[in-house]
Amino acid sequence: VAEGGSHPSLATLVDTVERQLCSFKTSNGLSSSNESHMYKVMISRVRRSHEEACRRLERQHAELRKRERERHTKELEALRESLGKKCNEKVEEQEAEWVEAVKRLSLEHQEELAVLQQNVQEQEEGFKKTQAERDLLHKTAGELRAQVGKINTMRERERNVI
Repeated sequence: VAEGGSHPSLATLVDTVERQLCSFKTSNGLSSSNESHMYKVMISRVRRSHEEACRRLERQHAELRKRERERHTKELEALRESLGKKCNEKVEEQEAEWVEAVKRLSLEHQEELAVLQQNVQEQEEGFKKTQAERDLLHKTAGELRAQVGKINTMRERERNVI
């Protein structure tokens, strides 16, 4: 595996094998038919090794993608849950504010209603008093008319007597 975690290309591996083969050939004095066979064996091994390494990397990459997907899914679920909780809290806060506002308005309306009821009661009492005074005035006026009538009758009699 090359520096930085990436896998070397097949061409790089073949170059490396060729260099090793030349070095091996020089140090061991191999014949050309042996060289050819050895070269083919080494190239075959390098190809298989490279293919296995690629498959292993693909499996590791697939596993990494799977773990990342699972992690992201868990994070999304946590975010959804958190947002759900925050939304519920906001709804509960809003409901509490509305309940308080309704209570406040209800109290204000009750106070206004009490004031209006007091005004009505005072007006009714004033009307009753005014009606009683009017009735008394009518009675007094009736009594005064009766007295005036008596006085007038007495004056008539006095004129007739004279």
